[in-house]
Formats: sequence, structure tokens, C-alpha cells
Amino acid sequence: YGTFKFEDLTDSTIELLKQVFIKLTEKDKLPQEVIDGVVQKVADKLDIDVAILDKATSGVDDSANKDDTSNDVPVSNTRKLSLSSDGWRREYTPTEKKVNFVGIDKKLNSLEAEYERSIRPIYDEIVVKATSKLNTYLEDKDYDKITEKNLFDENLRNQYTRTIKESGLEAYIYGKNGASDEIGKKAPATPKESKDFFRDNAKSVADKQFADLIFKVNAKVAEGRRKDQLSKDLSVGEVLAGISALFQDFYSSVVGITAAAVVAMGVNKGRKDVFADNASDIASYQYSAILDTKTCPICDDLDAKVVDEAEYKRTTFDPPVHHHCRCIWVAILKDELDQPPITGLPVAPGGVTEPSLSKDGE
Repeated sequence: YGTFKFEDLTDSTIELLKQVFIKLTEKDKLPQEVIDGVVQKVADKLDIDVAILDKATSGVDDSANKDDTSNDVPVSNTRKLSLSSDGWRREYTPTEKKVNFVGIDKKLNSLEAEYERSIRPIYDEIVVKATSKLNTYLEDKDYDKITEKNLFDENLRNQYTRTIKESGLEAYIYGKNGASDEIGKKAPATPKESKDFFRDNAKSVADKQFADLIFKVNAKVAEGRRKDQLSKDLSVGEVLAGISALFQDFYSSVVGITAAAVVAMGVNKGRKDVFADNASDIASYQYSAILDTKTCPICDDLDAKVVDEAEYKRTTFDPPVHHHCRCIWVAILKDELDQPPITGLPVAPGGVTEPSLSKDGE
């Protein structure tokens, strides 16, 4: 047989291969002995103990036989959920039993980590080039040249924006496929509106971050000038040291936490596109905060609430409602026997009248 390889085995590549393999096995295209052989080969390559893997995915809860269960994960959607055993904040509702929350949780973690792995080296290179230019501008006292356009390399900035867009799209595909499996429907094609959304959102995020960054840089330079630091020996170095610290703090406080928002928006938009494509089969929607182990007052009030189609489309409390929000909508199909009552959403969940991504639930 012919062979092929990927130059870069990314998370998305692994997911693609996994989905292809799953589809083949679901359709009985491969005999069981071939499947077992492939599984063992992959496990050997990745240094995975197949016996432990089988035990973890068997649906059997043997946590009672362990002294320490702090790292256990739920292996069955029918078992009781508790913070002490698996991190979930409550039991599943009947609607949530069809959702692979364990898979979503792991994928969100993986996508966020991949986002940071991709964005950090680009940001660091932007900082290196900006610092070099700053040094020249400060030495020459060309303070007027310290502008967003002059300081931040355009090509790197485009890479930065593209990384945000691609991360959102990857999360979108995962969300779309997951929601399609939940309701037993084929995933729809990605509409142009959604593609445009990720392009425009990425540009908006990048523009806001670079505008905030140049404002902070100029504020730091102005502070140095007010103190007459630039007229002293080594004063330029002192100002640059302060700006270097600013760049690092900006990554930690702004850029780094963007990963959670970008990924969560992607997953939820993918789910919503599937629900929109199958709206005629959906009776209602449930807001689920199961994945939030530390639930904010807003999501706590919204959790498990059920709404009709009109309120689902109308509400502004569309997850993610704040940074690090992992809430999702779950569709309740018309042919489901256990139809929950429509509760509606509270007027001011958590005491607020609108969501915000600027602060964690505040």
C-alpha cells in the first residue's frame, strides 16, 4: 500500500484522522481484527496503554475503589455528577445526556492550547521588532513616529489576525460536527455569513488589541518624558525596560485570555448554524453551564433554563457571555419523549441586563 505523511501533525490533523477512522468503523467497513490492529499500532506509537484506555471508556465507574479520585473524568452520561468526583456542577438533564461534555471539555482545552502555541511566537516577534524601532525613535527623540502603523510590522500583524480567524474556524467546525451528531443530522455547509464573521471578528480583535497596546506604549513614553528620564544616561534603556514589562503583562492579561473567547465563540457559532439548519425539527433550547466548574452568577441563573425558538433568537445572553465562559445551547428535538417545560430566561441573570466579554462575569 502507498504511504503518506503530514509535515506538521497538528491537533486539527489528528481530529481529521480520528473522524475518518470513526466513520469507517461505524459503517463496518473494516473487520474487527483490522480495527484492533490499527488501534494497537497507534497506541504503541503514542505510548498509550490500550487496557487503561478501554477501562476509561467502558462506562464503568470504579472511582469508589480508588483512594484519590480528584483527577477522574466522567465516563457515562447517566451517572450522578458531583464536583468531588468529576468536576461537573450538577446532574445532567435528560436533554444533556446526548451531549459529549467530556469530549467538548477536552477539545476546548486542546484548541485553547493550540491557539496560544500559534499566537505567542507571532506576538513575540512583533514585540522584538517594535522594541528595536522604539529604541531608535527614543534615541532620536522622534516621539511622533511612535504610532501603531510605524511600530507594529504589517506582515506579522496580518499573521496574527489570520491565526485568530483560523482558530475560530477550527473551533467552529468542531462545534458544528458535535451538534450534528447530537441531533442525528448531517453537518451543513459553512455559510458565507459565518466565514465573514470569523474574518471580521479576527480583524476586530486584532485592531482593538494593537490600538490598546500602542496607547499603553505612548503612555509609558509620556511618563518617562514627564520625569525627564530621557535626558539622563541610560534613560532610554530604563523606558524600554518598562515597555518590555508592559508587553509581557499585555500578553498575560489580554492576548492569552483571548484564546478562551475565540474558541468558545467558534464552538457556539458552529452549534447555532446546525440548529438553524434544522430549526423545523427543534422544539426548544436549553442553556447549559455544565462545563463551567466555577460558574459565575450570570450563568448560574441561566443554567438549565429552557426557551422557545423566539426567545432563543432574541436573547443577548448567547454564550460565551464572558471570558472563560464554557456554556452552550443544547437543542431539544420535537420527537423527544421527555419534553421539558419552557421556563424562559430571567430578566437580569446575575443582576446584569446584558453580557460582556470585557470582564469575567462582571
